[in-house]
Amino acid sequence: MNLNVCVVDRQKPSMGSTAASTAMLQWELDKSLTDLTDLYGFERAASIFHRSLAAANGLQAQIRGLGISCQFRPRSSLYLAANEISASDLLAEHRIRERAGLPGVYLDHRTLMSEFGIAREAAILSPGSSEADPVMLNRGFLDRAVERGARIFEGTVSLRNR
Repeated sequence: MNLNVCVVDRQKPSMGSTAASTAMLQWELDKSLTDLTDLYGFERAASIFHRSLAAANGLQAQIRGLGISCQFRPRSSLYLAANEISASDLLAEHRIRERAGLPGVYLDHRTLMSEFGIAREAAILSPGSSEADPVMLNRGFLDRAVERGARIFEGTVSLRNR
């Protein structure tokens, strides 16, 4: 594929919100599978979660395949019972995730305390996420893009009144 690619940034690439990122690369969504099932039905909701998991896996494979040095580390995520989300809500969420074939383990209060020292009713521990230094990761991808012919234009965008 022969593409002519350029990156245009008002600021220096990798700065701004990239530098302020938490660096968590998660497949977990802001809505639960239960909530998405209520909105879209089980099949579509499960597909959304599977695509998010596949995207996280794909990004991890790209980082490794391109040899990007970015302090990359696989991580699991904890979905904690809190506020309006009870232990029984999390257990129901875990069961629907199992039905969808998604990875994760339900942790009751005792297990959560002994393994993580977190005093909550329950949690779902899900593998497949990761963390990386966001600036190093961004620069690594930009360096690979430049090596393949992309051009970077920084600090050259002007916003004009229309």
